[in-house]
Amino acid sequence: MNKDLEKLVQSRTSELKESNKELSKTIKDLEKAQESLIHSEKMASLGQLIAGVSHELMTPIGILLTIADHIKIKLEELEQKVKDNRLSFDDMNKFMRDQKEAVELVDENARRTQDFVLSLKRTSVDQMSMEQRTFNICETIEDTLRSTKIRFKRSHVKSESSMFKRDSYVQLSWRCISNNLEPS
Repeated sequence: MNKDLEKLVQSRTSELKESNKELSKTIKDLEKAQESLIHSEKMASLGQLIAGVSHELMTPIGILLTIADHIKIKLEELEQKVKDNRLSFDDMNKFMRDQKEAVELVDENARRTQDFVLSLKRTSVDQMSMEQRTFNICETIEDTLRSTKIRFKRSHVKSESSMFKRDSYVQLSWRCISNNLEPS
């Protein structure tokens, strides 16, 4: 009877060892699958971020390139009129008005691009830093809205006061604002 019991214990032990091996393999496979899923989600998020950043940058850059092409064409036309001795006072005034308008558009779109890049930089620094400092909460809200790609018309979301400052943890404030903007 002892031998039968020993055989049964050995058999069960062997089965348990085999079962443990299979479970260990399954756990390793699940961990690999989890890592792969996390990596895929990170890549998808990164892809969305890059698409959003590209769009935000390409719009003003596209406008700048269009303006540059327009200026080039107008300069060539002006140059041809000078060569043909056909340049009138009205032509020159129209050219100067057009160029003044073009420069204003260049300035506006260059500043728009600069503001967006600075906003990304501030958001990035604030997300990585866990230190308390005084910050402008309206600017933080605007940066958060910009970085999370949530768009509102300017008439709906405004920072009424640039003096609204708070001594707190920017990262925590950013997270609170960002989390409240996420769909439930």
